Amino acid sequence: MEYIFLPPVISCAYDLCLYWKNGHCSLNSISIDNIGLCESYIQIYFTEEDLAQKRIEQLEQLEKDNYF
Repeated sequence: MEYIFLPPVISCAYDLCLYWKNGHCSLNSISIDNIGLCESYIQIYFTEEDLAQKRIEQLEQLEKDNYF
């Protein structure tokens, strides 16, 4: 395990991480594995009910926007 001290702003694509904020990591340092993947993330989990509701809301919004 290697600790990396981050510059003031580092990009992050893992938006289900607790530390993700507007495309960036909010931590000052992270731990990465031997292939460079972050080991410091804490994944946010959603219940099946929450996911089902969000899917409905997203589909309704897409229909409203005439996406399909």
